[in-house]
Amino acid sequence: MRQVQTIGTPEPGSVWVHIGDRGADMFPFFQACQQTQTHFLVRAGKSRRVQEGEEEITSELPQARAFPSQASRAFEVPARHGHQARSTQLQLAFGQMTLLPPRHEPRASKERVTVWVIRVWAEQAPEVEAPAEWVLLASQETATDEQG
Repeated sequence: MRQVQTIGTPEPGSVWVHIGDRGADMFPFFQACQQTQTHFLVRAGKSRRVQEGEEEITSELPQARAFPSQASRAFEVPARHGHQARSTQLQLAFGQMTLLPPRHEPRASKERVTVWVIRVWAEQAPEVEAPAEWVLLASQETATDEQG
């Protein structure tokens, strides 16, 4: 958050995107990006409360996992840590969600944050491994396969 605020607002015509792993999955970070008119792309670190309808509140990760696959791509998994290289098929899904502010975070305002959730996963994995999955939160619209 402090780095986003220190870096500040881009000049007109520029687009800045702050990229972070699960440690950047913080509501005040998202709000700092909004305040400085910058964007973010963050790997989700936890499930958050989301507003679905007028009154319905659900959790972000189960809702993202319910998105239907919108694209599929072949992917070569490199060998690592005693596991052989292999081929797999990755699925891509995305959708928009409204994150509710945390109830017990004094640094977060009470404003909701609209994000695009991008989920990439492999449905098949060797028996000894959990299938790969990444859930990303983005402030820029991701409504087509090309944007994902």
